Amino acid sequence: MQIEISNSLTDFQKKYSHHINYNLSYVNLTYMIKNTEFDFDVFLPSIGKNLQRGLVWNIDQKRALILAILRDKTLEPISVIENRVREKEGEKNYWQVIDGKQRLTTIISFLNDEFTIVHENKEWFYNDLPEECKKHIRFFDRLRVNVHYDDIKDKISDKTKIDLFEEINWLGTPQDIEHLYSLKNEQMG
Repeated sequence: MQIEISNSLTDFQKKYSHHINYNLSYVNLTYMIKNTEFDFDVFLPSIGKNLQRGLVWNIDQKRALILAILRDKTLEPISVIENRVREKEGEKNYWQVIDGKQRLTTIISFLNDEFTIVHENKEWFYNDLPEECKKHIRFFDRLRVNVHYDDIKDKISDKTKIDLFEEINWLGTPQDIEHLYSLKNEQMG
């Protein structure tokens, strides 16, 4: 039996599978925040919808992620499509977050003291943590980012983004099936 792969995904693999993986640490994150514009929703003009759902993690899930980092657990990779644009001030990166919106926004929020973690019945903002804990978070190296490049001359189609999103989310934590179904139906219509 032969398995068929959609043409758009095959095209994606041929054109965009050259990507890099690197660790995301506080040093890289602060650089990215300064030099990168994040698109956490990834609007798909061909269907008039966002690829990504809204922020859905509750405080317990956010805290669990930060505690996993402090326990040195390996996290699932984040996947982004990067567009580099030269501006007068220099090169600017634009990241469309295909997978990892909840994790990435949680880490950024914690570093900005927007929520606390609980340890031994005490709540801790990032800036209140002991220095060794802050250093561990800043230099945490068990989160990888898969960066795919979108060429200005050969743009990644909305269909290919949906196919990549579906492939990643099918393998990981299940995506909201209604959201995925609506993306696929709008694409067909």
